[in-house]
Amino acid sequence: MIQSRLKSDELYPRLWNELQHYSPGEQFMSIRQIMRKFEVSQLVVDRTLSRLREEEFLTAEGGRGLFVSEKIIRFTVGKPETVLCVVPRWYSHDITEMLNAFRELQPKFPQRRLLGYEFDFARPLPGELPLLEENVKGILLHPAGDELNAAEVEGFNRLRDGIPAVLFGRNALSSRLPSASLDDAFAGSLAARHLHRNGHRKLAVLLSEPHNRATLDRVKGVEDYAELNELELEVIDCGIRNGEFAPGKTYDHMFNYLQRKFDFTGIVGVASNSLSGLLNACHNRNIAIPGELSVVTIGSTGLTRTYAPPIDTVETNLPGQIKTALELLISGNHGNISLKTDLIEQGSVRKLATK
Repeated sequence: MIQSRLKSDELYPRLWNELQHYSPGEQFMSIRQIMRKFEVSQLVVDRTLSRLREEEFLTAEGGRGLFVSEKIIRFTVGKPETVLCVVPRWYSHDITEMLNAFRELQPKFPQRRLLGYEFDFARPLPGELPLLEENVKGILLHPAGDELNAAEVEGFNRLRDGIPAVLFGRNALSSRLPSASLDDAFAGSLAARHLHRNGHRKLAVLLSEPHNRATLDRVKGVEDYAELNELELEVIDCGIRNGEFAPGKTYDHMFNYLQRKFDFTGIVGVASNSLSGLLNACHNRNIAIPGELSVVTIGSTGLTRTYAPPIDTVETNLPGQIKTALELLISGNHGNISLKTDLIEQGSVRKLATK
C-alpha cells in the first residue's frame, strides 16, 4: 500500500503535464489509457484521478468518463511562457547567487518569464515541477547529486515530458542533456599555478565538500599541475558527505590537523562556502594568512571578498554558467559547454623569495 501511494505521487505531476494539452470540456484519458501509457496499476490511477477530481480539475459524467473542468483555464490562460530555473534548497551563498543571476537576465529575455524553483536537496532531482501551473516551456536544472544514473535520467525525462531542459553547474554527460558548467580541472590547475608563480613549491589541496565529479575534477587539476611542475602536494580530505554542514566539519578537521606541524606553504580550496572552516581554524590556531599560509580557492568572489582576509579566487562564474545555459535552451543547441574562468587576486597569497 505504501508503494502504491508513492507511485500515485509520481503519477500526479505527469497527469498535470497531460492536462495542459486539453481545453475545458474535453474528455480526458480513460483509466485503461493511463495504465498503458504510464505502466501503473489501476489502484494508482484511481488514487491520482480522485485527487484531481477533489481539486476540481476533472469532473465525472456518469457512464461517459472524466472531463476537464473550467478551473484549468486559470493555469493555462494569461501566463507568459516560462523558463524554470530549478535548484536544490541548500543553505548556500551559491544558491542565492544562482537565483539572483537568473532573475537579473529577465530584461534580456523579455519574451519569456524567468522563474526560480527550489527542491529538497535530499533527492538528486525534484519529484515534481509546476509545469502546467506556471506554463513552463523550458527548464534549467542544477542537480543536487553528482553524475545522474540511468534511473534518475529516465525519471527526469518522464517528469519534464518533452519540455526542453539544460543542465548547469554539472557536466552530466551521461544524461545526454545539453549542459553549461565550469571547466573544473582547468580551475584547479589555475589555482595551483597562481601559488607556483608566487614561489610556492609545497602545496596542499583541501577537499572540503562531498566527493562529486566537480570537486574531484578540481582536485585532479591541482594534482596534474603539481605533477607536471614537480611540486610537492598533499590532499587533505575532510570527509564531507551530502547533507552535512561542510564549514563546521571542515573547521573541526582542520583545527585538529593544524595542531601538527605542516610544511606546505600554500593551500587550494575546492569551494568558497566551506573554506570558512579553514580560515576560522587558522585564526584560532594563530596561523596568519598570508604570512604563514597562502590560500587560494575556487568559488565566488561575491563571498570570498567578505572573508578576513579576502581570498584570492578562481571564479566559478555562476552567472556566466546560467546565461550560457539559458542561451543553449532558447537556441535549441544540444552541446555541452565547459567554461574557462579567471583568477581574482585579493591579497591572500604571499610572494616567496625564489632561488
